[in-house]
Amino acid sequence: EEVGSSVEHLTLTHQIMHLDIPIAVEALKLHNLKNEQGELLKKDEKRYKSLVRTLEQRVLGYADVICVTCVGAGDSRLANFQFNTVLIDEATQAVEPEALIPMVMGCKHVVIVGDHCQLGPCIMNKAASSAGLCQSMYERLLMLGIKPIRLTVQYRMHPALSRFPSNMFYEGALQNGVSSSERMGTASFPWPRPETPMMFWSQLGAEEISSSGTSFLNRTEANAVEKIVTHLLKH
Repeated sequence: EEVGSSVEHLTLTHQIMHLDIPIAVEALKLHNLKNEQGELLKKDEKRYKSLVRTLEQRVLGYADVICVTCVGAGDSRLANFQFNTVLIDEATQAVEPEALIPMVMGCKHVVIVGDHCQLGPCIMNKAASSAGLCQSMYERLLMLGIKPIRLTVQYRMHPALSRFPSNMFYEGALQNGVSSSERMGTASFPWPRPETPMMFWSQLGAEEISSSGTSFLNRTEANAVEKIVTHLLKH
C-alpha cells in the first residue's frame, strides 16, 4: 500500500478515507491534520485510531473479495472473519507455514496456483531450509500424489523462446498460442539470427558484493544491459 499504483483505489487505506459517511469525513479531517502537523493531540489520536478501526471493519465486512499476502491474512483486523474460499497465487514461492495462515480461517475450498518448476521459496536460514521449510505446500501436495491442473498453452513468448522451457521442464507439453510472426523482434536490433529474437551475450566482468552486503552486482553486465536498453529506446 506504500507504493502508488493504478489499483490504489482498491486499497483499504484509500477506501476508508473516501466513504461518504460522517465518521469517514471526520477521520479524513484528522488524517489531513496529522499530515500537516506531524502529530495529533493525545485525545485526537485516540479518536482517529478508533474511527479508522470502525471504518476498516465496515469496508472489510462489505467486501466480496479481500486481497492480502499469506502472512497478511493473520492480521488482527481479519481475526473475526471466516472465508469459505481461499485462493493462493504464486503458492510455490511461499513456505508451508505461510500458506497455512489463510487456510485455517474457516475455508472449505482452497485453490493453489503456482509452478513448482519455477522459483521456489526464498529461505535465507540454512538450518530452516535443511529442516524442510524450503518446501512449499504445493510441492507437498504433489508428493502426496495430488495431480495438478496444468495450463499448457502460453501466449507470451516467441516460439523460439518457449522451446527450451517446454522441453526442459514440461516434457515438451507446452504449446504456443502465438506464432513467430506475432512476436517478431525489432528490426533495428542486431540479432545474430534475425528469425530468432534470442541470444546469449557472455559477460566476463567480476561480481562484487553490493554496499548492502546482502547481494551482488556486476558492473560489466550492467553496462551491457544499459547499452541494449539505450539502443532499443533510440529506435
